[in-house]
Amino acid sequence: MTSKEGGACVGRPPFSLAKGVACKVVVSCPVPRPGGSAPGGRSWRADLDHCRPRAQWQTAAMTLSIPRPGLVPGCLVAGLDALWALMVASGWAQPFLDLIFWLHFVTPPYRVEPFDLGRALALVTLTGGLGFLGGAALALAWNKAGPGRT
Repeated sequence: MTSKEGGACVGRPPFSLAKGVACKVVVSCPVPRPGGSAPGGRSWRADLDHCRPRAQWQTAAMTLSIPRPGLVPGCLVAGLDALWALMVASGWAQPFLDLIFWLHFVTPPYRVEPFDLGRALALVTLTGGLGFLGGAALALAWNKAGPGRT
């Protein structure tokens, strides 16, 4: 589907693009006249041979909602710490740390304490909340100084 815009043909490609990205195809060819000849008396076919459409990719000004970008890092770090808490509860945390330190040619200096449900819940909640706040702060900064804002 194309439309005439400022003397140039503007159209959407037949494939879908990412949200917030638009493709503007500008064709720098004269528009054909009903008689089949191009402006200036030249044949339309001769002008088409030199016609080269060029695509101009434009990023639309995208505003992020504040809670959504905070959920991604918040859930990521909360999930990793929940996995760590499960490893501590199952007894696999100390062998895992020993392996990681051994692979890095280091004598393991730390000992994993016994599992405590209250501390595990506090760890997951605190890190998830901090991750959420970090993502929300980045979204707020994006909205203030993102593309299209000069």
